[in-house]
Amino acid sequence: MTGTVIHVVDGDTFDLAVEGGTVERIRLADIDAPDRPSEARQESGNVLRGWVGGNYLVCVSKGASWGRVVATCRMGGVDVGAWMVRHGQAVPDCRFDGYLYNADALNEEDQCLEAP
Repeated sequence: MTGTVIHVVDGDTFDLAVEGGTVERIRLADIDAPDRPSEARQESGNVLRGWVGGNYLVCVSKGASWGRVVATCRMGGVDVGAWMVRHGQAVPDCRFDGYLYNADALNEEDQCLEAP
């Protein structure tokens, strides 16, 4: 799915105005950002907002959780989740996908490797 980020909830969740007129709440797959009310949550959300807010993303769904689409998203070819981890605003978290985090893949490649 493709669209424009219209609202950032926190460092790993945002609303995407999808081409076609719907709005989807997206939870970035493979990372975890602070989600309890705190200064860290606010900072992480502000960093994500400053980077992707109002910008066009391409997202690939990996499932759903708590009424949100869980997806990997790219902006201009850059993996948004990997970018957040690289910038210290989130930690790797592949537990929901049956994958292991690949610490060497903090580039534009997939972050998680299939578990043995």
